[in-house]
Amino acid sequence: MTSAPASRSQEQLTDELLSRLRQAIDTAEMTRRLSMQWSWPDQHGLRVSNVDIHRVFPRGRDGFVVKYLLLLDDGATQQEMTLFGEIQPGNVNDLRDRILNKLRKSRRKQIDRHDDSDAITAIPELGLLLRVPGYDEKLPGLTFRHYPKRVKRFLRELLHPCKIPPNARITTSILNHRLGKRCIIRTRLDGIDEKISTVLRCLKPNDQRHLDNVAQMQRLWRHGFADSAPDRIRIPRLLGHSNDLATVAIEDVPGQVLCESQCWPLTQQAAVAGMTLAKLHACPIELARHHSTPDELALLQDWVLLTQNLRPDLTDALEIASERVRAGLAAQRGIPRLSHRDYYSKQVLYDGEEAVLIDFDTLCMAEPALDIGNYLAHRALATLVGEPADPNETDAFLQGYGTKMPLPASVTISAWRDAALLRLACLYALRSDWPMVSERLLQHIGERI
Repeated sequence: MTSAPASRSQEQLTDELLSRLRQAIDTAEMTRRLSMQWSWPDQHGLRVSNVDIHRVFPRGRDGFVVKYLLLLDDGATQQEMTLFGEIQPGNVNDLRDRILNKLRKSRRKQIDRHDDSDAITAIPELGLLLRVPGYDEKLPGLTFRHYPKRVKRFLRELLHPCKIPPNARITTSILNHRLGKRCIIRTRLDGIDEKISTVLRCLKPNDQRHLDNVAQMQRLWRHGFADSAPDRIRIPRLLGHSNDLATVAIEDVPGQVLCESQCWPLTQQAAVAGMTLAKLHACPIELARHHSTPDELALLQDWVLLTQNLRPDLTDALEIASERVRAGLAAQRGIPRLSHRDYYSKQVLYDGEEAVLIDFDTLCMAEPALDIGNYLAHRALATLVGEPADPNETDAFLQGYGTKMPLPASVTISAWRDAALLRLACLYALRSDWPMVSERLLQHIGERI
């Protein structure tokens, strides 16, 4: 018998992982596999009736994460559910055992020691690990999700103890989970005179991102984003943090996501988005982390190469779009300012009077047009997927921005908007629910603002 080579080249490893990824994003195959080999629905009296690919997250040498959106049927009603699929080098059964062992560690545990949880399942034939959201060995703060009494103790340390009597009922729900990166949990305390709702941001402890998050929120609060701000543009109140569990507790802000509410005209909401972004750009805070034009081009190149591998039908269109974006960004050299770097309408909560900016994980120094272009690209996407839109939104957004900060040149905004359109086209090319969106996003590249 011939033994396997001791090591393989990165190219061979990538080819193998890409092959497994192609199977993992085949919705018909995944619907069949989940129906046959995933025990979690059976344990809950459900069956899988549909699988959509929502997002693919590259992890470099560590493979990929696929975010699935499932439709589950209990015989009378249907419900949606998120599921993660992980593709990593090595034996998937061994990987499951290692993860379960880490999740059972007592101080930060998310699974009881003797529970052989079906929340994490291996499908060896596909080299795929399935994971229900809320279980993540890299985010120790998720122990709060599974052991609510720990939340109560944590909140008693942050809030006045009299507000949280022993008989208070606590519930938790996941707002968003980015596997291995962060998980956002809402906690509610009921059965008391004043209902208390808090948001916990569970982050990775080894990169100290939670401490950066705390420091950035404190600095923004001191530089005009406090709840006493005269312009009614602020950030959530920081309640405290756990260094041991890398978790930041913040105010659960009332309000609705911008541009999804019918309560106010879209042009009004777009103007609020513009003013909120301009206030961030005008903030004098400087950070060590920068995102430059070469950084953006390198990220886009990785996305384009991955998309061309998985969607060869888009190869030519992506190459043409990439050339246009490279040429457009090469001519832009702005002065970096404080940048959100993931700014779009869902990053602002609004109640008709007050706007609250959220999510500071990607805060850095960058050209202001990066955020402006990203916002405009997302609004172009919104029209393509049937969300409410108004032809005057762009003007309202830019005018709102201009009330607080000078606008960059239109050619600069266009270049960064095109970069965001290319990235969104790559993301949507790997989704199964909007098959034509990628081509249409690519067609918008090069249009004048």
